[in-house]
Amino acid sequence: MVVRYLSFVFVLVFTFSSNLYAGGLGAGVLPMFDDGTVLVGRETRFSNKLKRNVQVWSDFGGAVDSKDKGDIARTALREANEETANTLRLSYNQVVNSPYTDHHHPSGGSYRMYYVKVSGQKPSLADFHNNARKLRWKSVEKSDWKYIPAQQLLNAVNVFSYTTICPGTNEEIFAPTRAGLRQRTAQSTLYNLINSVKSKPVSPAPKPVAKKPAPVIKREGAAKRATPAVKRPVSGIRKPAPAAKRTAHGVKRKPALAAKRTAHGVKRKAAPAAKRTAHGVKRKPASVAKRSAHGVKKPVLVRKKRR
Repeated sequence: MVVRYLSFVFVLVFTFSSNLYAGGLGAGVLPMFDDGTVLVGRETRFSNKLKRNVQVWSDFGGAVDSKDKGDIARTALREANEETANTLRLSYNQVVNSPYTDHHHPSGGSYRMYYVKVSGQKPSLADFHNNARKLRWKSVEKSDWKYIPAQQLLNAVNVFSYTTICPGTNEEIFAPTRAGLRQRTAQSTLYNLINSVKSKPVSPAPKPVAKKPAPVIKREGAAKRATPAVKRPVSGIRKPAPAAKRTAHGVKRKPALAAKRTAHGVKRKAAPAAKRTAHGVKRKPASVAKRSAHGVKKPVLVRKKRR
C-alpha cells in the first residue's frame, strides 16, 4: 500500500515536467485583474506519462538566464513580458513587491510564481495575438491566452485528482502552476481578489433619457383654425361643451326657431292660412252670398216697401 502511494506521488510530481526542473531555478508571473480574473497561456510540454508533447495551460515563466544577474524577480519579469508579447508591459516594482509561492522539485530545482495585480483596462485577447504577430512569435512560446475567473481556477485546483483540467477547456493545467496554486499564499491572494470584486459598490443604473416630442409639420396653405379656449377646472379634467353647440368645424350659434328657418334664410312671420293662395296673399274674401264664378258681385239692395 505504501509503495503504491509513493509511486502515485512520484508520477504526479514528474507529470508535465519542464527543463527548468532539471536541477535549475525558474520564475514566472500569474497576472490578476480588477474584475476577478487571472490570465493563463497555452504552450506545448512533454508528458512523461503519455510520452509525447501535449498542450497545457500555465502561468508565464521560465528558467533563470545569465542576463538576470541572479535576481529571480528579473527572471519572472523578463519571462512574463516575453510570453505575453509585451502586451502587459509589467515593471520590476510590480513583480518584486507582489506575493509569491515557491515550489521545490525533488531533483533540487525550484520555481517561484509571483501573483501580480494589474490595474486599469484589461487588454483583449486579440491584443496578445496581434502583438505576437508583430514580434513574429520570437520568444513568445505561448500559442493562446485565456482569462479565467479566480473562483473557477481555485475550484479546479482544489479537487485532488491525478490531473487538473483548466476551466473552459479540455486540457490540463501545468503541474508547477497547479502546485503553486495549492499553497496557502496563493489561496489567500486569490480569495482576496474575489472578495475585493464582491465588495465593490454597484453603480446605479443610468437614468432614462426623455425622448423629445416629434416636431409638428405645418402644411402650406392650410388655414389656422381658432379653437376656443376651454377653462380647465382644478382637477385638471376638461369640461366638454354642450352637444347642441358642437360641430365638426367648431362651435355654432344658438339655432333659430324651426318655424322661422328655411333653406335660404329666415322668413318673416307666416300669414294665416286663410289668407294664403298659390300666387300670393288675397284680400279679405267677400261673403259667400256675394261671390260668383266670374268675380265679386255687387251687393243687392233690397228696397223696403213704403206704407
